[in-house]
Amino acid sequence: MIRELMQYIVHMRPYIFTIGIIVAAGTIKIRFGIIVKADFIGHPHFSFLPDT
Repeated sequence: MIRELMQYIVHMRPYIFTIGIIVAAGTIKIRFGIIVKADFIGHPHFSFLPDT
């Protein structure tokens, strides 16, 4: 039973992985857009440079 389930997961992994990437990319884009807007409005939430 477990072996069949593992084979099914391995077979379906590319499809799940692709859907996961699409969903994650969409959420990251939305979050990044919100963060960028917040940066223009007020103090940046994060910065690649260290705070002085």
